[in-house]
Amino acid sequence: MLLDKLDSGGANAATLLAALRESAARLHARRFNPYNACHLVCNQEPPLCRYRSVTADLVRSGRYDAAWLDADDADLKDDDGRRRETWEVCQDAAYELIEFPDDEQDEEAKEKLDAAARRVALCFQQQMLANDRRKVPRTSRRVLARVLREAGL
Repeated sequence: MLLDKLDSGGANAATLLAALRESAARLHARRFNPYNACHLVCNQEPPLCRYRSVTADLVRSGRYDAAWLDADDADLKDDDGRRRETWEVCQDAAYELIEFPDDEQDEEAKEKLDAAARRVALCFQQQMLANDRRKVPRTSRRVLARVLREAGL
């Protein structure tokens, strides 16, 4: 696309952009659900898994381990059973990985970015839960359901 812009002023930009989008969709196609709620989190058709790799890198870095544990402990002490603190950590992590909407963008762009940011945050949450060896699968599913509610799903 850059060479096309230099060589022809972008005469083939639409065709090249379509080819790029097609390649990206093919590379990110989801043929199985790597985590329990992938079909709820990334529910676009065809099923895509755009965020798993970059999110896995962030989880592997351990940068949010302490915040995750603190949020989990705080949410466990909260009598209403919600997962506010956990959801906040997920959103903080997502903020590192994707642009969040701002006031200067049009409504359509805001909606798309908001949906993508929510997907990244929930992808992060599923991967953190999968790595949390303190939890049995049933507890992880319960936490997952509560964070999904916090996210509005």
